[in-house]
Amino acid sequence: MAGFHSTTDSFYNIASSGRIGAYFQAESSAKAIYDYPPGISNGLQQSVAQWESVQTALGGLLTGLANAPTYSDSFLIYQNANALFSSSQTVASNLYGYEKQAAAYRNQGAQSAKSEIDALSADNTLELNRKTIHLLYLQTLGAGVPSLSPEQLAVEEAIALQCPLEGGSAVFAARALYRLNEDRVFMDDSLCLGAQERRQISESTSTVSTVKLAPNPATETVHISGLQASPEKSAVVSLINTSGVVCLERTVAQSETTLDVSALPNGLYFCRIWSEGYRTTTLKLVVAH
Repeated sequence: MAGFHSTTDSFYNIASSGRIGAYFQAESSAKAIYDYPPGISNGLQQSVAQWESVQTALGGLLTGLANAPTYSDSFLIYQNANALFSSSQTVASNLYGYEKQAAAYRNQGAQSAKSEIDALSADNTLELNRKTIHLLYLQTLGAGVPSLSPEQLAVEEAIALQCPLEGGSAVFAARALYRLNEDRVFMDDSLCLGAQERRQISESTSTVSTVKLAPNPATETVHISGLQASPEKSAVVSLINTSGVVCLERTVAQSETTLDVSALPNGLYFCRIWSEGYRTTTLKLVVAH
């Protein structure tokens, strides 16, 4: 699009030298850690192909040894197997050497990319999600670690359970990393419930921004305050799980109430609050007994 309009050119010039450009550069560095130089990449490919060829040949010799009709035939196959085994040791040594070079290159790139990402500012959910996910990627797959620790998994889950409309593309990256440990389906129909409602609010409705949940995480009960409710205009409070099932619902005629969550399973819930004439509010609640 460069060169078509001065305004467009100005935007991209500013973006490339500003925060957008800083994120793009840092994320490009993180993605490039597996882009090995030709010497390493070609060496790995050739070594892997040689190793697979040796393994196939050894398998053929073992089959021939099992079906050898005479002792002399067996002895000849045995000699060939010894020579092939010696060759396989050389191939394995070469493969190990290239894997070490690849790991060193990847680790060096990961450290450099981590420094770039650590230096990024994150002032909103979209930026914080992107920064967090790339750091976790560098700590796991970027470091050759194929799984997440319980602590890393908890961080991944917190992002993976966000609605992509609000959490951005990092939500999908979080889900991909999360599935390294657990195969799980994320239901955006329910996860985006609050986001969709917020986008459907008409300009004539009032806003509700004073609602608070405490404690959160909750163990036995959760206290809800700041409700726009009165005996004349009640509010409806609903707790919805990540599958979209309403687990608890109450009509409230005052500004605060307490819900008993002791019977609910541990996990993430959405507390949806509807008050006539006010914007529907949806807050996240964690239940942890």
